[in-house]
Amino acid sequence: MNLRRFYEIEDEVRQSIESTLNVIEQKHFSNYVLLLAHADYAHNIYCYGCNVNIIREENHILLVRDYLNYYVSLLHNPVAQSEFEYTIQMMIYCHLWESNYFLKFIKRMAYIVRGKKYLWNIRLDHTVSRQNIINQSKEHLFKNKSQIANLIEKSYCADLRNSFAHMSYKFELQDSRVVLYKDDSLAYKQILSIEEWEERFVYSLLLTFHLFNSIDYRKNTFMDKYPDVEKILVDVPADQRGKYNKKYVYPRRKGEKQVEFYCIPPDE
Repeated sequence: MNLRRFYEIEDEVRQSIESTLNVIEQKHFSNYVLLLAHADYAHNIYCYGCNVNIIREENHILLVRDYLNYYVSLLHNPVAQSEFEYTIQMMIYCHLWESNYFLKFIKRMAYIVRGKKYLWNIRLDHTVSRQNIINQSKEHLFKNKSQIANLIEKSYCADLRNSFAHMSYKFELQDSRVVLYKDDSLAYKQILSIEEWEERFVYSLLLTFHLFNSIDYRKNTFMDKYPDVEKILVDVPADQRGKYNKKYVYPRRKGEKQVEFYCIPPDE
């Protein structure tokens, strides 16, 4: 990959993310606020700014940022990449598509663009198929003409994830390709060119980075954009049987540069 292609992909990713979030903001404002507020179900309560997810994913987000900077530096000074370098990329790629934090955002956005209520409680344990979540979310996003669906299509490949997890792959740099094997045999399941691999990796890296970067920016500039909005009425589950209560969420400044959302008015 060269710098020109990298920046083409980055522009596409940014535009697709902003387009989808703009639609959610304009058509589903209360759900948009819940998305910015990181509304979640944790410790048996419905909460905003869920620290569990944020703390657990902090290193992951820093890794994405740092590797992205490193990767761009490589493009500025092109050198032949080694099998070790590509293996590190494969590891990062699999981490991205296994991230609970990331997959929850994708699934919630898919629900919101369909006109559904905000999905507070998403169970992601060893019994849940990440592949099904990704494919279903992509399908819902496609049906509602969300451009993020195209990004998922260009980045996610279940065979790559599975082959890495089971050590059934090999980078054959002399032929500029990565081979994915079937089960325990040497039969090929899929062959990707190095160029195709790099495209999928870069799309995934940029999708993760710019999605969280945009959410963070929109959250911290919310009170600047909506200075007269003191509270937002949202739907909060009353129980696990599908009943909801109407409750207010309150934006509040935290320091000079941050905004957080609370269920308690600022003066209480």
